[in-house]
Amino acid sequence: MGSFSIWHLLVLLVFLGGGVGLLGVVIWWVTRSARGAATPAAALPSVAERLRQLDALKAEGLISEAEHARQRATIVQGV
Repeated sequence: MGSFSIWHLLVLLVFLGGGVGLLGVVIWWVTRSARGAATPAAALPSVAERLRQLDALKAEGLISEAEHARQRATIVQGV
């Protein structure tokens, strides 16, 4: 009754390994879902701020009139 066979070892490994594996899967799932969370709206620039930035780019000559008009239409359509 005091002997410890290979079968006892295998049963222990299955139970302990299964528990560790399950814990690993749970941790993986939680971290993956946390990374996929949407960015809070407060972190995104407002429409007015985006339009101001676009106007500044045009005023500095970094974008053309056509690009300005296209980007402005894209921003306004998103409202």
